[in-house]
Amino acid sequence: MLEKPVEKLAWVSHPVREGGRRLVIAFAVIGSAALLVGTATSSIFWALFAGAIIALGSYDYFLPTEFQLTRSGVNARAGLLHRHKPWKAFRSYHVDANGILLTPFARRHRMEAHRGLYVRFAGNRSEVVDYVAEHLKERA
Repeated sequence: MLEKPVEKLAWVSHPVREGGRRLVIAFAVIGSAALLVGTATSSIFWALFAGAIIALGSYDYFLPTEFQLTRSGVNARAGLLHRHKPWKAFRSYHVDANGILLTPFARRHRMEAHRGLYVRFAGNRSEVVDYVAEHLKERA
């Protein structure tokens, strides 16, 4: 008997909650950069500004990200930023320990991290990989 395909797969990933060494490193980098800029400019304003810019650039680490895989495509929402990409925008995918990179390139390419969409796992690795593989199998 064939299983009915899943209509939608949805979850929330929040890496900062996992804490550990990565969280300590993130705060050390932000603090060090702010201290360096503050020392170089003798300005608390520029020190805080530098720290804020680095933290904003790492929004997907600090903010929870809601992921949805649907028949039409992939949705990712973190704070005010929402991204939707249809399945036809992707030609291949690459799985690593923390997530899956959906890429518009057929083979590995140096621009895939900038043009693709990285979907982080949250204890659902096999479900996500199976769902993506099912939707991209005709493109492989």
